[in-house]
Amino acid sequence: MLLKSQLPTSSLSLSGERNGADQPLLVQSWLEQSTPITITRSVFVSAQFFKDHPGETARTILEGYRWPNGQAKCPLCGGWRLYREKRKGQLGYYRCPASHEADASRPLGGQFVFSVRQGTILENSRLSLSKWLYCLAHIDRSRGSRGTSVKRLASEIGATRKTAARQLELIIMLDDYFWEKNDRYVGKLAVLQPVIDAFYKQPDQNQFLFQYRLDKAKERSLAYRAEREAKEAEKARSKFPLFRC
Repeated sequence: MLLKSQLPTSSLSLSGERNGADQPLLVQSWLEQSTPITITRSVFVSAQFFKDHPGETARTILEGYRWPNGQAKCPLCGGWRLYREKRKGQLGYYRCPASHEADASRPLGGQFVFSVRQGTILENSRLSLSKWLYCLAHIDRSRGSRGTSVKRLASEIGATRKTAARQLELIIMLDDYFWEKNDRYVGKLAVLQPVIDAFYKQPDQNQFLFQYRLDKAKERSLAYRAEREAKEAEKARSKFPLFRC
């Protein structure tokens, strides 16, 4: 099986973001193998997305949606006097110096360290922010071949089918609350009940994730409409050519 990390850089410019473009492509191996390698167009799309949205870029985008004024705030007390920190060499952590009440995860209370994941469906996920961003932008809930399947998503994000199934369920739960306006989502076994309970305890903490997803859906719709109009215009020109004198 070909790993996405092994894809040649020169092959990552192929586009096919719109649904229905997941057709097999035959790509000759850069190792000059005699047998061509079959790769779906969606894998190229995801590889290009991850190249354009590395970890820091993905974090900056999500922080911009969660704190649009550029100032991170403590999700517990709303404080904005924070200290930036690194965890395992990674940026994106903030320390609130205020004293907070103790809870199950912090029995001693006191200061609070958080990131953009805090209090959202991203909090207990080991999936990178880049892959989360891709799922939010590209998972399609359409019926039939246009929709995103577990197998297809697992291939696109380089994860197990169990992880892909969990991602699909979480996105459905997100859409179900903010788009369908349903008060409660009955999930499948892919998402543990404590995760669902945590979501509905503070659903508004996830509003910025849905807003990013909605914005990307609008962008794709506009791009598809522009492409369709361009094709119709080209078809009209070929049907009624202009004659020069």
